[in-house]
Amino acid sequence: MGAGFVDFFVHLSLEEGYSNAVLEAMASSLPIVATAVGGNVEAIEDSRTGLLVPPRDPKALEAAMARLLDDPALARRLGTAARETVEARHQLNHMVRAYEAVYQRLAAGAGNRGSYVWDRGAV
Repeated sequence: MGAGFVDFFVHLSLEEGYSNAVLEAMASSLPIVATAVGGNVEAIEDSRTGLLVPPRDPKALEAAMARLLDDPALARRLGTAARETVEARHQLNHMVRAYEAVYQRLAAGAGNRGSYVWDRGAV
């Protein structure tokens, strides 16, 4: 690879929410190696937008990193697919529409006693 300062992004954790660091790496077209935990599994599609490895498995981590270093074309494909995925899923207008849909569902159920929203104390 060697085109810049960073060849790939490694994100290792034992538990994870939906990581902004992973999304930023994806948006930067970086190929990613991450542990297959929590939100990483939602954000990264293994072998399409990054490589997922089991937590606490240094041999799998080593193999995934070596794979990216040994196959620059694969690394580029993963980075490109990661960026396209972030652009498709996380653009501001897409996120605003998703929030609007949630609020509309909540508002539609707010007046109904026995609704999920009412029962959970959201209203």
